[in-house]
Amino acid sequence: MSGGTRDRGEPGRPASDRPLLILECGGVAFARAGLFQGFGAMFLEAGHLCPGEAVVVNAVEGPPAPRPEDFSGIIVTGSLGMATDLPPWTQRAMGWLGAAAIRGLPILGVCYGHHLMAMIFGGQVGFHPGGLELGCHQIVLAPGAGGHPLLKDLPARFPARLAHSQTVLRPPARARILASSRHDAHQILDYGPGLLSCQFHPEFSALVMDAFIAELSGHRAPPGRPAGLCLGREPMGTNHAQVLLRNFIQRCR
Repeated sequence: MSGGTRDRGEPGRPASDRPLLILECGGVAFARAGLFQGFGAMFLEAGHLCPGEAVVVNAVEGPPAPRPEDFSGIIVTGSLGMATDLPPWTQRAMGWLGAAAIRGLPILGVCYGHHLMAMIFGGQVGFHPGGLELGCHQIVLAPGAGGHPLLKDLPARFPARLAHSQTVLRPPARARILASSRHDAHQILDYGPGLLSCQFHPEFSALVMDAFIAELSGHRAPPGRPAGLCLGREPMGTNHAQVLLRNFIQRCR
């Protein structure tokens, strides 16, 4: 993807006439469960998105660069990779996302996307010193965060599904911290109007979360990486995290 400048094209074209872009940063295969899930497909299902409402673009394969103005908003997905490795496709995606943010497109980053957005705006990302955060954990909104338009209708505390070893170690100076967990202080970051990222996965189903736990709960960290594991077993009746996702989708319509 390219972050080069372009004309805005059709500035008067309503957002409802443009699809949402899901920038897919990879998929995940679960050997034990015999299951493959693409992150893009997870978001389509969790967001109740109909055909034509969203376009999935595989950032890893380096497709032709779409024009930001052709979309109503952008979701940046998770990945099995580590953001700090900065492979060429990640560097391309960061440049393109930075340009899209300047043009005023709403962007929601999730997990890997959370890390990319933090780095784009000047934050620091790295391995969490406490190791892997996995499973269903309690997310706590910061005081006043419930007034954010994407967090409306969310309770002050809610369970969410997580699977990550890297984290935002230092948020960008412009970012506002909107939520935390016992393991991670930076669960939701707001970078300004329309720009939000979260560490947890609103798109994960119970099936996908169980598969992640089966694959990762017995893993051993490579040498030089934190070896801890914070495994959450919070009960989840309602997936409140999907409220954030659906509020974002509604904002882009």
